[in-house]
Amino acid sequence: MSGTLILQGNSFDPYYNLAVEETLAGYCAGKYKALYLWQNDNTVVIGKNQDIHDEVDLEYAGTHDIRLARRVSGGGAVYHDKGNLNFTFAGSQNETDVIVRAMTILGFNVQTTGRNDIEIVSDRISAKFSGNAYYKSGCTCFHHGTILIDTDFDVMSKVLTPDKDKLEGHGVKSVKSRVVNLCEVMPTITVDDVKSAIIKAFEEKFGKSDAISITDLDASEAEKVRVRLASREWIYGC
Repeated sequence: MSGTLILQGNSFDPYYNLAVEETLAGYCAGKYKALYLWQNDNTVVIGKNQDIHDEVDLEYAGTHDIRLARRVSGGGAVYHDKGNLNFTFAGSQNETDVIVRAMTILGFNVQTTGRNDIEIVSDRISAKFSGNAYYKSGCTCFHHGTILIDTDFDVMSKVLTPDKDKLEGHGVKSVKSRVVNLCEVMPTITVDDVKSAIIKAFEEKFGKSDAISITDLDASEAEKVRVRLASREWIYGC
């Protein structure tokens, strides 16, 4: 097996996907760099140190079957549906250049910003399409993020409720930013197009990678992580 791996998810379950991400990072620690591409559906994922009550309209989420999850990395709250693609670079602390290169391959002009975001830049628009976060514990680390391709912004705006004016509480507040779907700039683009471009950019940087499947990971460990991440205590911080 080479020193770089590619794993493509086949589930839309946020707790399972986050568990696979964490298990993959442990599998890679000190040995491999891996690219994991995955999607959740109808899910809000908040950062490790956020207060869910400040970030999410819980009533709206409950009546619209939107699942709630908390990740182990910091950063702000994000909404995932099938119009969004998530990426994880396990065994790496920052591979933003891979995403920038992938967007260049697809024909987009993009730039990174100071808040760990990547923006589309053109003569008519400058807006965020990708948010990124990072995690490191000992020799285990990963860089992950979102790519808005054709996400339902109406649902996103209703379920995410960051309040910049709140001064009380100790949670890390999200910051509202102008966002854009890639399909608003390139109407024909698909999730598969973006996946292919990211894989190409990853292999340009690291060389030909071996494709692995979920079965190559420790299933019992992944299930233990999933149970923890799906627990009310973890999600609500209580």
